[in-house]
Amino acid sequence: MAPAPHGDVEAPRARAVDDDGAPEATAAGRTAVPGFPPPTRLEKAAWCGFDFANSSFTTVIVTAMYPVYFANVVVGDKARGEPLWLWAGAASQLAVLLLAPMIGAVADASASKKSFLFA
Repeated sequence: MAPAPHGDVEAPRARAVDDDGAPEATAAGRTAVPGFPPPTRLEKAAWCGFDFANSSFTTVIVTAMYPVYFANVVVGDKARGEPLWLWAGAASQLAVLLLAPMIGAVADASASKKSFLFA
């Protein structure tokens, strides 16, 4: 490997590509991304653990904890809070239903697709 500009860190190796410019498959059948080695088993296990923990946390908080908090603390009355929570969820889904096709078309037509992900 070539030495990095700072001298103490090595630069990543470039991966070989096929004739059509696509990265070659590695011995394990994985496709290598140019400039990055394939993920190790430890990296895959770490990602699986993160994804499992993040998904379960979000599921529990959004579906079980927050509606109770909204009804009892934000509104202060469970009988009024639960219907408000349901109507707010319905309104947000309706907004997604109506706006997503238009926003998707604008994102596809423009050169700023990534900015739509963070908006």
